[in-house]
This record gives sequence, C-alpha cells and structure tokens, in this order.
Amino acid sequence: MADSEQVTQQKENCRLQIKLLLSETDELVKIPDHGKLAQIKAYREKLRGFSATDEFPDLEKLPNIDWS
Repeated sequence: MADSEQVTQQKENCRLQIKLLLSETDELVKIPDHGKLAQIKAYREKLRGFSATDEFPDLEKLPNIDWS
C-alpha cells in the first residue's frame, strides 16, 4: 500500500471511530438532568473537532471521557 493510501485509510478509520464514539453518547445528551451532561457535551465537541487538530488521524490521541 502506498503511503498516501495508508494515510487515507488511517483518516477514514479515525473518522469511523469518531462516528462510533459520538453514537455511543447520542442518547445521553438527550437526558437534560444527566449528572455528566456538561462533560459529555464537551467530549462530543472535542471529538467533532478532532479532525482539525495536528493529532488527527492518530487513534491513540482521540479525546476520551472519564465516566467515574
């Protein structure tokens, strides 16, 4: 696989992972009194903006949320 194809595949994989992570919290943001609503919204915002960072498409650098 050529380097450009590999980078393209990494980007696509990262976008798919972001989509999956966003879908995992889709229902949670619909709960207005969720105890971590502000953190969930901030997490989702970071995920949506990740592709514009210098760390994209490094899956190891994807934002995460502390559920504890």
